[in-house]
Amino acid sequence: KPEYALARPFSEGLAAVAVGVGKFGTQLDLRGSGRWVFIDKTGKIVVDPPGTKLSFADEFHEGEVRVRFHFNGHMRTSMLDTKGVNRGILGKPVGRFSEGLLAFPGPRGYGYIDHAGKFVIPDAYPDAGEFVEGLAPVAILLDLNDPARTTTWTHAAKFSLGLRNAPENTWGLK
Repeated sequence: KPEYALARPFSEGLAAVAVGVGKFGTQLDLRGSGRWVFIDKTGKIVVDPPGTKLSFADEFHEGEVRVRFHFNGHMRTSMLDTKGVNRGILGKPVGRFSEGLLAFPGPRGYGYIDHAGKFVIPDAYPDAGEFVEGLAPVAILLDLNDPARTTTWTHAAKFSLGLRNAPENTWGLK
C-alpha cells in the first residue's frame, strides 16, 4: 500500500511528499492536516518546518526549494534550504535556482537574484526563465514606433514577443 498520496522525484537526496491528505470528491485535498514534507531515501521525514504548513513544494536545486504556505491569510512563496530554514526570499520566483541564479520579480519587472537574495541582473524584463549553459530566456517589449528597436528572440515555447503600438494582427517584425 502506498504511504504517500503525492510525491515528487528525489532531488539532491530529498523528495517532497504529501502527508495527511484527504479527499474532496474525487480530488486529493491538502486542507485540514494535509501538508508537504521532505523525506530522505530511507523514507525518514527530514524537513518539516515547524509552524508552517506547506501547501506546495517543488524539487531541490542548488540546495534550495521553492515552497508555498499561508501567512497572515495570504499565500506566500519562499525558498527553504535542505534543513528547512526559510531563506527569507519571498515573492513569486520563476522556476528554480540554476547556475546560481533565480528569475525573480522586482519593482520594474523580472531580474535574477543570487542565493543571498540580491539582484545580480536588474529587474528589467516582463518575464524571465531559468539559466541553461550560461543563457536564459527573457521576454522583452518592443515599441514599433521606436526607430532604435532591436529584434531579440525569446524561448518560443514559454515566452512571447510583446509589441507596443503594433497594428492589430501583426505577426513578427518587418
